[in-house]
Amino acid sequence: MLDYIRVATAVPPVVVGDAVKNAADICNFIRTADAEGCDVVVFPELALTGYTCADLFFQHTLLRESMKGLEAIMACSKNHPGVTSVVGTPAVIEGQMYNCAAVISSGELKGLVTKTHLPNYGEFSERRWFSSSEDLLATSVTLRDLGIAGQGTVPVGRDLLFKVGDGCVLGVEICEDLLTPIAPSAMLSLSGANVIVNLSASNELVGKDTAIKNLVLRQSGACTCVYAYCSAGYTESTSDLVFSGRSIIAENGRMLQENTRMPDAGYMLVQDCDLGRGRNDRIKSTSFRAASARFGNPELYAESAEHLRADGTLYPLRKLSFVPEDRLGMGLVGNMDITDNMMLRSYRKGKSLFLERKAPKNLAQKIIEDLEVVTPGTSSPVRRLSGGNV
Repeated sequence: MLDYIRVATAVPPVVVGDAVKNAADICNFIRTADAEGCDVVVFPELALTGYTCADLFFQHTLLRESMKGLEAIMACSKNHPGVTSVVGTPAVIEGQMYNCAAVISSGELKGLVTKTHLPNYGEFSERRWFSSSEDLLATSVTLRDLGIAGQGTVPVGRDLLFKVGDGCVLGVEICEDLLTPIAPSAMLSLSGANVIVNLSASNELVGKDTAIKNLVLRQSGACTCVYAYCSAGYTESTSDLVFSGRSIIAENGRMLQENTRMPDAGYMLVQDCDLGRGRNDRIKSTSFRAASARFGNPELYAESAEHLRADGTLYPLRKLSFVPEDRLGMGLVGNMDITDNMMLRSYRKGKSLFLERKAPKNLAQKIIEDLEVVTPGTSSPVRRLSGGNV
């Protein structure tokens, strides 16, 4: 068994309020994800209707169309059984509306994960339209009650886990959930989830991009998991908010891939992630085991695809052993010249208070020639070297 999973974050060009068109775009991304061998593809928060529908969420027409769109996505998924899709949608359960993530695989709705923490401050008014998962008493709902054709029931709630293939346990949280002191992803990870996806619609503010990146990296490290964050694209910017289409895929505290163009929409990031690395780190971590024993509470495993398809060809590997990836930041002093950087470890060995410059300079010149370093000379600051030299 290969220990890789191929994860995609897809940001469609959402048309606010047009669930039929948005469902068609989502289906196109599912087909693309299948063609690229993806195991899981995650879409932004409320991608089926658009996040900025505001009081349109009270319109029964929009809710009916969103369920029809969900049916279309389920039908598309039936033709692409290797891909598990996580799609943001509103849903009415027991007479209350919830901000949900629909987990779909092999033509079936595997579960509806409900958002817990609803921002109701500043520019956000989610409690005007949605109820929290804390208000949800039901643990399942029938397809008929959702307004979807078909028989059977669907698990609903915050603490759902989904078994994807033969190595992935998938957990889901939605946007603001990540920003809380005890995020749902923490409990999901302690209950067995090794891949967390976050459906988000986070508007842009000065400095917010760095804060979100740090949060994702920190959470993937603390939970020892793969964390895929997917936020609404610029086509959501129809009111007084600006959305940028931020996507981040991290693993065990390390950035694997992020989109570099912002604002953005109509794109998909695809990345292989190493499940074996996280599994091994959890085995070694006595702290993770202790926390899992105390707080872990696995409630549900819903089967999804049979096997993971990723082969690791899209996984970033270090080309040099024992050398940090950020060699310039961790191994060198950028403002010092080449000679000083080469001799840093030797200066403390000197017997005199005075430094003899000729010998170190000659040695630095010899190393430059032997390693074919492209530089004007030994006195050039290291920060001016091109990336190929470092």
